[in-house]
Amino acid sequence: MTLLALVLDSLAMLALVKYEQIALFWELHLLATALATLSVSLPGHRWQDRLLHIGIFLIIPFLGLLAFTAGPWVIHVLPARRIIPVFESVPPLLVQMPRKPRDPQIRHGQTGRLILSSRVPDHVRMKALLSLQDMPTRHTSGLLRDSLGDTLDDLRLLAYGMLEQREKALASQLQIQLERYQETIEQHDEVRHASVARNLEEIYWKMIYQNGPRRYA
Repeated sequence: MTLLALVLDSLAMLALVKYEQIALFWELHLLATALATLSVSLPGHRWQDRLLHIGIFLIIPFLGLLAFTAGPWVIHVLPARRIIPVFESVPPLLVQMPRKPRDPQIRHGQTGRLILSSRVPDHVRMKALLSLQDMPTRHTSGLLRDSLGDTLDDLRLLAYGMLEQREKALASQLQIQLERYQETIEQHDEVRHASVARNLEEIYWKMIYQNGPRRYA
């Protein structure tokens, strides 16, 4: 029983020094003290044995007090355990979308000169002409018509195809708006009539810029 008390008190010191468990230290220390007290009070022991038990009984509390006093110092000296948090804050990422470099040979204001110049390589002229697809008709119709007389066959065909595509789109829009215009007249809808008339006006002007059929103007 005395040996068990020593083992329990050793475990109590281990719990305090290594694992920093103060509550567990006191529980084990009190249990070891109780076992030492019980071993002394048991009958049938010689005086020498009782003196040994009394000595152990006095040493155990002293060891506990010593461990409790030295515990904070030991904790301060020993390296702290690194606790890795579940979540960590990270700096925001600077995301930049990839930017396609612009062709240095095609710049704003130089497209017309590139298309009509015979000194420019053919592939550059074709690329410049293709860049006109998304531009308004009123800005590109004259340049497309001038390209119809170019010496490069592919350039002429491309310009003709772009003009024809725009003329077909305008003709389709004109047909739709004319039908709507007739409906507004039959329904006597003045508000819608004004809106459709304004759309027709815009289409007519586009066809003038496109140099389409003059009978629409």
